[in-house]
Amino acid sequence: NNTVFVNAASAIEGIVTVYDVSGKVIMNNTVNFNSGVNTFDINETAGVYVVNIHGANVNVTEKVVIK
Repeated sequence: NNTVFVNAASAIEGIVTVYDVSGKVIMNNTVNFNSGVNTFDINETAGVYVVNIHGANVNVTEKVVIK
């Protein structure tokens, strides 16, 4: 598994969407984040992915590289 760490300032419910480099959605889940460090797994092979987390007052997009 390839674990992604998310540091949330407060507890939120967010939608996590993961895209591959072609823009194809490979994961789209609702996740309850607690305040502090949270984790979720991306079960994909090596490559570059874009992770978007959005919810109430939150919209973050980051590039993730899996080696």
